[in-house]
Amino acid sequence: MARRNRRQRANGRQRKLKTYESEPELGSDDESELSREDSLDTHKNRSNPLVLEAQVQPLQNMHDQIEIKVERPIFNSNANEQRLTVHAKRGDRALHIAAAAKQTAFVHNLVEHLNTSDLELQNTHGNTAFCFAAVSGVVEIAKVMYEKNKNLPTIRSSIGKTPLEMAILLRNRKMVEYLYPITPLEDFNPHEYIRILETATHTDMYAEIRNVEFLTLLIQSYPDLIWKLNSNRYSIFHIAVINRQEKVLSLIHHIGAVKDLITLYKDDKGNNILHLAGKLAPPNRLNIEVEKIVPYSLLDKKSDDLKTPRELFSEEHKKLRKEGAECMKDDASYCMVVATLIAIVAFAAVFTVPGGNNGTGTPIFLKNKWFTIFVISDAVAIFSSTTSIMMFLSILTSRYTEADFLFSLPAKLMVGLLSLFASIVCVVLTFSATFFLIYNEEKQGRLRNLVAALACLPITIYVVMNCRSWIALVYSTCRTAMLLFQPAGKGKVNTQLGPDLYRAALRGDWKAAKTALSQDKNIACIEITERGDRALHIADAAKQTAFVHNLVEYLNTSDLELQNTHGNTAFCFAAVSGAVEIAKVMIADTKEKPYLYATRDVQC
Repeated sequence: MARRNRRQRANGRQRKLKTYESEPELGSDDESELSREDSLDTHKNRSNPLVLEAQVQPLQNMHDQIEIKVERPIFNSNANEQRLTVHAKRGDRALHIAAAAKQTAFVHNLVEHLNTSDLELQNTHGNTAFCFAAVSGVVEIAKVMYEKNKNLPTIRSSIGKTPLEMAILLRNRKMVEYLYPITPLEDFNPHEYIRILETATHTDMYAEIRNVEFLTLLIQSYPDLIWKLNSNRYSIFHIAVINRQEKVLSLIHHIGAVKDLITLYKDDKGNNILHLAGKLAPPNRLNIEVEKIVPYSLLDKKSDDLKTPRELFSEEHKKLRKEGAECMKDDASYCMVVATLIAIVAFAAVFTVPGGNNGTGTPIFLKNKWFTIFVISDAVAIFSSTTSIMMFLSILTSRYTEADFLFSLPAKLMVGLLSLFASIVCVVLTFSATFFLIYNEEKQGRLRNLVAALACLPITIYVVMNCRSWIALVYSTCRTAMLLFQPAGKGKVNTQLGPDLYRAALRGDWKAAKTALSQDKNIACIEITERGDRALHIADAAKQTAFVHNLVEYLNTSDLELQNTHGNTAFCFAAVSGAVEIAKVMIADTKEKPYLYATRDVQC
């Protein structure tokens, strides 16, 4: 019997030490798309959100499928050694496994027994336990590790991805909110900026990484980011238009005439930024705002498919416009029937005064407060229902053009629904006032209170059932327009971009520029961006007239003829910006060469 019990206990221990056979790792063969070095850098279709979905999918399944192989049990007598030699199939330590399994308490206890350097240990695929924590989405686990070792957010995997990028890929919102402020973005290289920027845009994580603040911080550390193009020849603003990120697009209003140069870029198919806005997308009003930031010549510019932005927009939205018109007609018809019935009831109530009159035409309850409520609510019900009928009638007789769907139709629908709701409330209030006038005895007080409570029921049901639709309608019609027509305030947008002279030129701060020039007199003629722009190029594009005037006096005549890598002089930037005063200042010093040429010998 004793032997049998010992055998059963041994079998029980063996069952507890369950061995698993496979483990999909962050860098495993199963995720070949993600493990390639150029998955987000040089992939031809990396602007396609479907590619990102394919990259993310293997990571999303990691936690449920992780399988552990225990080489030997941990003994308290040799715990220090065992915590580093307990491996999974692909070289994970105990901390990797606990982080992936979201065992917060276990991680907390284990981290206390580890050295700072132990947290930096990587498995065979170059992933630290902190990477696993970022993928798991458990912020508490990441906090415990970060408090022990502040360098963990900067340690990249074997495929060059930081924990922040992993969290963005998997849409771990809370983890992104935590990792963003503790990740030193100034240590990133230009390619990582672009990659994180595109990843955040495609996965719609801008809300979690402070929207414009995140982009501004990237530009602070790497000013040339606004000029960078991906494999499809899209800048960050083109990407913002494609993904309908209106807050990011609003930042373009604060870079002066530089936007006039960026918006000239075309993709591989000859589409400019306005063509991209014309393509079918979520129901935002972004494409109208894009028209305001592009040069007038681009409005009728045709792509390689011989389509203007307006033609492309009409073609892409043809089906949506038809469906929207049918939906609008149906809604207006149904609501108009209800508004008409309410108007009839409210109009009839005027001639059937509760309590009647005393033979002289004067209502018996004329001096009663409830009679006053009855009259006012009935009058408001008539006016509001009539307004509602007129709004819905104008919707039914609309031409349903593309322009009508921008503000006209949504505004009419909002006013009509609001008027209809007001008429419903007033009709119910009219009924309640009538009931209180008829049953005005004290012994009938309970009945009156019950009726008043029941009168609130239909109004409450109407609000609950239509609240979300109303909010969505108001938001889609007004919110985007408010963001675009009133871009981020000048005081809130941080415009410190890169080197001192770059910042000074962009902001028109001549005092700061003089400080930089006093340290190096030749810095005014040195290229300060990868595009080969000098300080004068930047100031011209930013329309900083006073700054340009001071800088031109400091420069020689030949300095004004310096060109960037695209062959454009600063005078070309002035021509694009449309600032006549800046052009006059520069021409005054180059009278012998009034025309400064850009690339391909095109006069500015």
